[in-house]
Amino acid sequence: MYQDKMALRSEFTSLSWKVSAFFIGGGLPLILFGKAVLATWFSLGLIFGCLAMFEERPSWQEIKDVFLSNIAKVTLIVLLIFSASALQSVDQHYSLVRFYEMFYLSVASGLLVLILHKMPKEYVYLSFKVLCVATLFIAFLVLADSFINNERLSYTLHGRKWEDIERLEQLGSILAILSPFVWTWLFKLSRKDHYWSQKLGLAVSYLLLFTVVVCGGVAGWFAVFAGALVYLVMGGKWHALALNTKHWLLLPCAIFVAFLGYFTASGVAHLQDNKYLDRYSEYVQFIEKSIDTLSTTPVLGVGVNATRFLPTPDAVIGKSISQNFLLQLILETGFLGLASALVLIGMVLYRLYRYARVNVYGLAGVSSMVAFFVASLANTSIFNAWWLAFFIALSSLSIRLCKRTK
Repeated sequence: MYQDKMALRSEFTSLSWKVSAFFIGGGLPLILFGKAVLATWFSLGLIFGCLAMFEERPSWQEIKDVFLSNIAKVTLIVLLIFSASALQSVDQHYSLVRFYEMFYLSVASGLLVLILHKMPKEYVYLSFKVLCVATLFIAFLVLADSFINNERLSYTLHGRKWEDIERLEQLGSILAILSPFVWTWLFKLSRKDHYWSQKLGLAVSYLLLFTVVVCGGVAGWFAVFAGALVYLVMGGKWHALALNTKHWLLLPCAIFVAFLGYFTASGVAHLQDNKYLDRYSEYVQFIEKSIDTLSTTPVLGVGVNATRFLPTPDAVIGKSISQNFLLQLILETGFLGLASALVLIGMVLYRLYRYARVNVYGLAGVSSMVAFFVASLANTSIFNAWWLAFFIALSSLSIRLCKRTK
């Protein structure tokens, strides 16, 4: 009787880990279907991870290692500075709401790190595989939406925005961030003499780059090229990842074909509909006014995510300025907020860099993070919880994959 009970508990724990890994791995790519889908899948992943930890409870030392680590301490300092910035914001209510979102996200990220730490390595690999398969699935849907003129498909994927010419721009940045993990998955399979990965791995890797270009959006373009460059350079230096001469010769043709696909899909209409090409002077004026405002509050800025409330000739301009995370941090949280955030980012990147020297999963992590921060220069507000979720989840997964613990 006792043995049956223990066996049942063990099965329940194993199933909980498996379900948790499935939801954590699949959540990020499925943002194509909406931010609510991302939040739901991640919440379910955390819930099932907590259920699994009822049987395999973390020790106090393990909890301290997560919540009292150097990165956690710096995160707390960043949150304290951001809270002070929100309290003296030009729109205090809006800034505090955004700060609370970041606080809850920080708590959830600590829980995610703890769950990944306790999760058996086989299920961490499962999460990684689900992430890669889901990314390829989303890339297929994006290509279908771009080239097949099907209103039902577009409406299913985008809802009311199905006719928006820019509906896939953010997906380009997201796929650019996820691509290094798919490249690593295919690279690992080819090293194990997997037949299909050896035959189709390079083609599938290129297909992801092609999809990012077709999505449109300068942020996604620069992000995927930056991530690919880091991946090839570091991979060639430390992991014997090298393209043949014929591949390098074909690279310009491959890039040309990608942009040809972009113009075939929607590129011409995209450029014609661009709101920002003829408004450079207005952007410059707004930045000058923002700098003047910053001079009155240089330490803590104008408030978390409050740039959009500054005087501007057009609300679109104020919103677009907040899409550059460096400008946003210095304007909204001041020099103190920018410095603390850069320290935190530097700590994460340095840790991934050290892993990248000895582990290909670290290479995926550092390439993905480079793509993330390049995309953050022109994609969306750095204070959006769904966007930060990519930074937190992918860096945490990469670090866990690099650890040798079972």
